[in-house]
Amino acid sequence: MKGFERDTIMYEKGQEAERKNTERERQRADFAEKEKIKAPKETTEALKRVAELEKILQCKTTEGK
Repeated sequence: MKGFERDTIMYEKGQEAERKNTERERQRADFAEKEKIKAPKETTEALKRVAELEKILQCKTTEGK
């Protein structure tokens, strides 16, 4: 094998590795963006549930008096 053939093969392997790495980074960024969007919604839902539970608790403590 000649030097330029070996260099070409190594270059192509490097290009393929870089494509795979770029794809992994893109997927990671997409996942992070989805989580960032999802978090406030989950927080809002949790706060609503806490408010509901506080109302239930207040009713029960009022009944006991």
